[in-house]
Amino acid sequence: MRKALLCALTTALALSSLVSCSGAPAPKERLQEIQDDLSSVQQFSLVASVRSDYGERVYDFRLNYQGDSENGTITIIEPESVAGAQLDIEDGSTSISYDGARIYTGEILPDGLSPADCLPAMLSAFREGMAFEVSSEDWEGTSCLRAAFTLSDDTELVAWFDDEAGLPIHSEISHQGYTVIYCDFFNITAQ
Repeated sequence: MRKALLCALTTALALSSLVSCSGAPAPKERLQEIQDDLSSVQQFSLVASVRSDYGERVYDFRLNYQGDSENGTITIIEPESVAGAQLDIEDGSTSISYDGARIYTGEILPDGLSPADCLPAMLSAFREGMAFEVSSEDWEGTSCLRAAFTLSDDTELVAWFDDEAGLPIHSEISHQGYTVIYCDFFNITAQ
């Protein structure tokens, strides 16, 4: 009996080591794979729903983004009152072009990050950010890799990447523990 138990235990340990060696990559390894893939992308095209929470005021935008992780063009889809307005992001500055309409995209964080600037900042972190926490976690029924990045001393980005596609589906930026930007990604293409 003792010999049979020892044999069963040895077999179980051997099988568990085989399963762990042949299974899916560990979360940190999977994040590195995703970042390697995203680093080779020259141009992103995506639609994003962005909610910026200023405390007393909350603004919702639906945006189309074309660009890389530093420069690009954001076209506002919603709100309808400013649909079609374009924000050009180049070398860290943002300019707005639309037929006389003013769009409030002021800084949401003390370090200058605005709702308009959040998309390139997120893409940059997705490509080359150093995650301080990585785990597997579902996001609204989708198997995801969850990664948390530091953007500045008191600002963090948490992102959920579709585990199969390796693309972001949701992210949140928090400042001093308070979530100020929520972002859902749709129709992402990477070239």
